[in-house]
Amino acid sequence: MTDTLDNEESDIEEQEPDEEAILKRQEIESKLSPIQEYATSITFNPKLDEGLYLVGAGVRKKSIIKVYAVAMYSSPKVLVSATSSSSLGSAARTFTPLSPMTTFILEIVYSVTAEKIASAIGESVQPRYSGSPNDIDELESLIINGVNKVGGQASKGTIFRFDCSSDNVSVSVNDYS
Repeated sequence: MTDTLDNEESDIEEQEPDEEAILKRQEIESKLSPIQEYATSITFNPKLDEGLYLVGAGVRKKSIIKVYAVAMYSSPKVLVSATSSSSLGSAARTFTPLSPMTTFILEIVYSVTAEKIASAIGESVQPRYSGSPNDIDELESLIINGVNKVGGQASKGTIFRFDCSSDNVSVSVNDYS
């Protein structure tokens, strides 16, 4: 019983940082600045309101056309525990109570229809996803529904947000769920 209590107390201590840890985090956060994705010049904030931090950014191209810029955000635990870019990607896909969510922000650079952007994102996710193919179909449906709420076209500047957890993925387009 003592081991269980000791483990629970250490978990609580990790979840509730002391004043020194809070001050250190505030100092670090004050030095953060937005990052610009090179190929598209899209700028991403270094931190989301939910306490998720920018892990990296990139661009999705189809042939020579830049379709969207994407940024990945995750918990500070992911950033601290990763030792390489491949371990960072793995850590961001491993959900724990201390790292319950990873968020992707996409900004459209080249206007496309709802169906085309849904298909492009589904194509991009499929090789990295080991679950049911029906989940990819559902993701594409969520994207199409989200784009249809903003007029049926993913125009330049349209912003997608994908909040991923061990339970599900939520999709919003221009802040509409």
